[in-house]
Amino acid sequence: MKKLHISFAMPACSRSLRVEDVSRGSKIPKLERTRVMKSSTKWFLLVVISGLLLGAAQPSSAQSPTPCVPAPGCTCTTFVDPDTNATLNALVVNPAAEVTTNLDASVAGCNIVVYFNNGQGQVGDKKMPQTVLSGATHYGVLIDGSVNNVAVDITNTAVHNIKSATNPNSDQGVGISYRAFQLGGMTGTAGGTVSNCNVYDYQKGGIEANGQGVNVTIRDSTLTGSGPDIFLAQNGIQVGFGANGTVTGNNVSKNSFNPDTNFAATGVLVAGGPSYNGSTQCPGSSSTNPCPYTTGAMVLKNTLTDNDVGAYLYNPLDNNFTPPPSMTNNKVTNNTMSITTCSNAYMTGATDIGNNDKVINNVMTGYNTSNPNCFPVDNGGTNTHVAASPHP
Repeated sequence: MKKLHISFAMPACSRSLRVEDVSRGSKIPKLERTRVMKSSTKWFLLVVISGLLLGAAQPSSAQSPTPCVPAPGCTCTTFVDPDTNATLNALVVNPAAEVTTNLDASVAGCNIVVYFNNGQGQVGDKKMPQTVLSGATHYGVLIDGSVNNVAVDITNTAVHNIKSATNPNSDQGVGISYRAFQLGGMTGTAGGTVSNCNVYDYQKGGIEANGQGVNVTIRDSTLTGSGPDIFLAQNGIQVGFGANGTVTGNNVSKNSFNPDTNFAATGVLVAGGPSYNGSTQCPGSSSTNPCPYTTGAMVLKNTLTDNDVGAYLYNPLDNNFTPPPSMTNNKVTNNTMSITTCSNAYMTGATDIGNNDKVINNVMTGYNTSNPNCFPVDNGGTNTHVAASPHP
C-alpha cells in the first residue's frame, strides 16, 4: 500500500483539499473518492464527496521517528529520513580521511554509503582511479547540515544502485544529497562542489541540494535516470527550498515518468515556495514560517536529453501554478535540450513558474510547437498542467 501524507486547511467557505502522495510527491487539489490508509500502526478513513470533506484524521507531524536499526557493519546516525520517518544507518560516518576506496553498502544492508554531519570532507580524487559507491537503500553520499556546518567536495566518483529492493515507489534513493534547512530552529550549513561524477541507477534522484543553508556547485557530471520509469518522477539534479546552486556543464538524461500525467520527471529541477508549507519536502515550514522560494539558481551549458522537462523552474505560490509575487531570478541559459520522440503526456525543454526568471539562448530539438503536450518552452501559461515532484 502506498504511504500517504495528508495536510489540509478548510475555512468555512472552502471545499478544497490538498493531498500529497509522498511515494511520488504528487499534489492533487481535489478528490472525489473514499480512501483508507495506514500510517505506522493507526488507520485513517478519508471520505470526500463532490469535493466536500466529510471526515478525516491526520497523522501527526510530531510523531516520534522510528529508531535506527543496528546492523553489523553499519553505524547509526541521527538523520531521520523525511519519507519513512526512520532514523538511518550508514556504512561510513564522518570519515577522517579522503574517501577513495570503493564501498558497497549492500553487503551490510546500510541505508547510506557515506554520511557527513560535521566538519570537512572529501570523496574521490581526480589524481586516483575513480571511486565507486553503491548499494545503499537511501543515499550514496549524504551531507547533513541540520545542526552543524559541513563542507564536502565530491569528485571523480561513481554512485549507483541507490534504491530500495522492496519498495520501488517510495521517494527514496538519491545518489548525492546536500541538506541544510534553516527552519524550525535548524541553523547548520552544507556546501561543496560535485564535479566529474557519474550517478546512475538511482530510485528518486541523482544529485540534490535542499534548504536555505546549502551552497553547492554541480558541474561536469553525468546523471542517467531509468526513464521511462513507471513508479516515480525522477529528478536528475535538484536545487530546492532556498538552496544556492549552480548547475553547469552536466549531461543529464532519461528522467521520464510514464504513464502518469499529474507530474513530470526533470533533468534539472529548481523548486520551492509556500505551496510546500508543512510538507515533508520542506521541514520546519508553516504558514507563519513559510517554505522559501529558491532564487538565483544558475543552470548553464548543460546537455539535457530525453527528460520529461529539461529544466523546470518550479516556485509556485500555490497549487494552481500561480507565479510568486516576488522575484526569483533563476536562469536557464546556453543549454541544449532534446528529446528523441514526444512519448509522454507533458514534455518541454524548459518550464518556468517563477518571477523574472530567464530562459534564453538554449538550443531545443525534437519538440513540436503545434503539439500541446510536447513543446520547447512553457512559461506557466495554460499549457502547464503537470507539477514537479521534488525529493523531500
